[in-house]
Amino acid sequence: MPIPSEIQALIERLNQELADTETDATQGLNLVRPILSQFLDNARMIQFFAFFNNILSFVEISRRRIQVARGRLEVPDATGE
Repeated sequence: MPIPSEIQALIERLNQELADTETDATQGLNLVRPILSQFLDNARMIQFFAFFNNILSFVEISRRRIQVARGRLEVPDATGE
């Protein structure tokens, strides 16, 4: 069964939001990394580094979950439910 256009649009929007979030987190890491390399014991920079890495992990997990959900919706014998 093909995925309804409303759900397909939602999936595309989610993927775009995840891409934007990934870009922002990567930029954050790129800003924090040089400072952290100079001040290895700076607790605030360590927190920022962990925060941006957690965001990137969230993005990756969310993408996998979307793929799984899409796969379930594309099953030929799936009903409208």
